[in-house]
Amino acid sequence: MSSAMVPVDKLVNASMIAVILGVTKSAVSTYQVREVGFPKPLDTPGVIGIRLWDVRAIIEWRDQRSAPNKFTISPEVSAYAERFQK
Repeated sequence: MSSAMVPVDKLVNASMIAVILGVTKSAVSTYQVREVGFPKPLDTPGVIGIRLWDVRAIIEWRDQRSAPNKFTISPEVSAYAERFQK
């Protein structure tokens, strides 16, 4: 998916993904390498050194995991993540 097709308010970086998933930024890096199906960063021409993802793809990946209870997400973080789905 091209970043031109993703509204800017739906773009997240690895730190924001960590908050949404309730894990560390290091865990997000591990998911990128080891987890089959983890969303790929968007193609963002002209943006050097910053990887961005569509938050909807991240939330979909989280919700489709075979071990959904693996993530313990506080109500505050859940509310933060859910606002991106609207």
